[in-house]
Amino acid sequence: MRVNRNVIIHLERHIVMPHRFSRSELLMKQKLVRNFSISHGLGTAFTALALTVATNVHAQALRALPIWSAEEMKAQCDRGLADAATAVDGLKALDAKGDIKRTLLEFDALGGIIQDVASIAGLMMSTSPHASVRTEASNCSKKWNAYWTALYQDSDLFAKLPKQGGDAIDQKYLNDLRRRFESSGVQLDVSKQEMVRKIRKEINDLNLEFERTLRDNITKVAFTSDEVRGVPAQVLDKAGRDEQGRYLLGFSYPEYIPFMDSADNDEAKKRYYIAFTNRGGARNVEILAELAVLRDQLAKVMGYTTYASMVTQDRMAANPQAVIAFLESVRKAAEPREAKELDEIKAFMTAQGAKETLSRWNIAYWQAKLRQSRYQINQEELRAFFPTQASIEFSLDIASELYGVAFNRTTLPTWHESVTVWEVRRKGAMANDQPLGLIYLDLFPRAGKFTHAAAFPTRGVSRVLGRKPISVMVANFNDKGLNYSELRTLLH
Repeated sequence: MRVNRNVIIHLERHIVMPHRFSRSELLMKQKLVRNFSISHGLGTAFTALALTVATNVHAQALRALPIWSAEEMKAQCDRGLADAATAVDGLKALDAKGDIKRTLLEFDALGGIIQDVASIAGLMMSTSPHASVRTEASNCSKKWNAYWTALYQDSDLFAKLPKQGGDAIDQKYLNDLRRRFESSGVQLDVSKQEMVRKIRKEINDLNLEFERTLRDNITKVAFTSDEVRGVPAQVLDKAGRDEQGRYLLGFSYPEYIPFMDSADNDEAKKRYYIAFTNRGGARNVEILAELAVLRDQLAKVMGYTTYASMVTQDRMAANPQAVIAFLESVRKAAEPREAKELDEIKAFMTAQGAKETLSRWNIAYWQAKLRQSRYQINQEELRAFFPTQASIEFSLDIASELYGVAFNRTTLPTWHESVTVWEVRRKGAMANDQPLGLIYLDLFPRAGKFTHAAAFPTRGVSRVLGRKPISVMVANFNDKGLNYSELRTLLH
């Protein structure tokens, strides 16, 4: 791609020596570079390269994930959609028989535009401590979900994909892009494409509603002093009290799991178990039924016999039959061991004079009791041997040895005071070498937060565009020490 000398001079004014500018000045420089590049038809990829130079050389704060208010979330979401539309127009203007690398670079840049906003919305929807931000992030996610389907149904854009050429890496990316278009229904007629968009919107909206109900549930279950007998003191010390002096426990894992493992009162465990398993309410049960119907409808419109056939075709299993065969092999291997362990627990309960029968709400309790009797291991007492912060650093040390990298904690801004940020560098790298990427650790429960454990791949890597990866690990650990189960989750 040839670029006029005057264009280069103009861009140099805004990307040379970025370390001399304040954050606000640099943001203005980025805006000027973007607007100039697009107005002169330089293409998304060239613009992204210029912005990379203008951004990545700057201070650490510019490499952090953005922390947006609700108003900023809405503005950035709308801006991202507009930028993506501009990038698509640029792609459609390309010669379909042109350079494959140029075309794929433009698609890569488009993906970066989408990810820089959509992934932040997905993360903040699950982790922001502010309800207004979570709401706006959810609204943004709805917009991007709809945009994603429509984007990959665009037959004019699909026509810009080269038929062949490039190296093995180009072909892999090209095949991945083709599959995105095909799985969105680019090959369908207009009426069926509209049906796909409608069904997918309903599915995405229901998924968001389901997750929001779980995140925002602040229900507390009340227990008397007799009902909490056996529960670790550190759990009770953190619990609130109602006017009657009863302990109030919610649905976070550091509250629920120790209670179910340790509470002696069987009826209390049953009550907590039922409340926990129904924490999504009747509406979430309805949502699951609606999702099953919608998924089946989507598969039929897309030309598949079942939803399972549609989603497994791009995965390792390749088809539902392989999944079923694998699960059956696991069942056959596990069933005899399961029966043996259940018999052992029942025999132990009888020896202990237990009056209750083995049930879903007390199996964890009796497993813990048997383990303690047989091996003198108490999961709650293990927390003293695995302090949370030391366990986190131990896990990072293991990863450091395995992958030849070093993790250095930084002071970059985060969305909550308990979140930590770590630079990932090659071992032995010079102090002025750029990091390989960043990881954020958001590991402790709070109101409105994602309730399980997962890694959010917030920013992908692209060497040609200078994009470095950022991943966010979200979990709900006990901050006073980890038991075996939590340590295993952290390590994996």
